[in-house]
Amino acid sequence: MPTVTIKVNDMKIKECKYLGIIIDDELKWTPHIDSVTQKLKRLLGIFYKMRYKLPDWCLCNIYFAFVHPYILYGLEVYGNTFPSYLDK
Repeated sequence: MPTVTIKVNDMKIKECKYLGIIIDDELKWTPHIDSVTQKLKRLLGIFYKMRYKLPDWCLCNIYFAFVHPYILYGLEVYGNTFPSYLDK
């Protein structure tokens, strides 16, 4: 199986962020998935507090404005990883 090595100025890079997607040297995508998970966990508390105070249509708008883009951006790239990495 071929290995992927990311080099910049002859220095091997373990992990880099390019266009908002974190690429690791083994292309497992776990650092990026962890980053997205952390962002979504921060928003979870806000949604929990707002669920009884705002109407459903407003909650949907907030979801599609703040949560949906994090999940969709780069999904074609990191979504092809092992399902066990995406179980979070």
